[in-house]
Amino acid sequence: MKKNYRILIADDEKDIRDILFEIITDEGYECVLASNGLMAKQILEKEKFDLLITDFRMPEMDGVQLLDWCRQSKIHLPVIFISANAELLPKERIALEDCCSAVIDKPMEMDEVLHAIKEAQTRIHDLHC
Repeated sequence: MKKNYRILIADDEKDIRDILFEIITDEGYECVLASNGLMAKQILEKEKFDLLITDFRMPEMDGVQLLDWCRQSKIHLPVIFISANAELLPKERIALEDCCSAVIDKPMEMDEVLHAIKEAQTRIHDLHC
């Protein structure tokens, strides 16, 4: 299932983006990086992806706003949120009600990230997101 499986990673922390990129591409997935939600939106307007991994809190456009824009724009793809703050804001809790969302706390365990990606791959066929 990895072949041609495209993942967009949006996080304002360069170290996090770089680590995710290295680990995920080593597993055979194709990844594109965005340093904030606005950049991710611009990429999503032009390219198709199978999965979005995004931080909740970023400048320009946060992860919840990005998810809202995706749904309004009829871009339906699984979303994995990552967060450094275990105390989620109300709007972040609402975003987790989305049928395709998962959340991973920072600092991340890479096995947890890879497991969430595999889960998203198998669940998307069962969901209507």
